Amino acid sequence: MTAPIVSAAVALAGLVPSITRWFSKDNGKINASENLAEKIVKIARDITGEDEPLKAIKILEKEPILMLRYQQEVMRLDRDLERAFLEDRQDARARDMTFITSG
Repeated sequence: MTAPIVSAAVALAGLVPSITRWFSKDNGKINASENLAEKIVKIARDITGEDEPLKAIKILEKEPILMLRYQQEVMRLDRDLERAFLEDRQDARARDMTFITSG
């Protein structure tokens, strides 16, 4: 992914601040951040019909209905990421408890 797309994804994510917590500065999680950036840019492209992310931002800022749709889709993505995170935690705790109780 090129730097302009990452920058645009961060700007797009800023329109729905809750999603920005999923961007990681951890070098081991760069791929996860890139995947998230791609998803955010795709949502903006799908809603605005604009392939250029920076132009999509301008469209979203001018069109309240499109902005609302974009925010809803990004919030769904945020919800899905949160669910996956919590399920992963729950699985890890269950594994740990099995390990602890097995002696």
